[in-house]
Amino acid sequence: MESCAAYRCGVTMTDAHEPGNGYQPIACARYDVYESAITRRQRLQLVWNDAGMDHTQNVLPTDLETRAGEEFLIARDAHDQPLKIRLDKIRKATPL
Repeated sequence: MESCAAYRCGVTMTDAHEPGNGYQPIACARYDVYESAITRRQRLQLVWNDAGMDHTQNVLPTDLETRAGEEFLIARDAHDQPLKIRLDKIRKATPL
């Protein structure tokens, strides 16, 4: 039986090694935190890195998305603006 990190929502460990992708699947426990926050409509304080810049924001997660072997958190920021954050870029997620 494969672990959920090895195969989840169309993401396989081999996807991380495809040219240009670089995605590193996250641990199941971290994925569960995002799913729970979406279900409970719970805000999270996220810390993530994108293009060499660190970000910290309180967000309302609304969905999880998989595209081309990469997983993303879809959320709304404090100004109700949409965000799409690749899961392996998130360094910390704290429920609020």
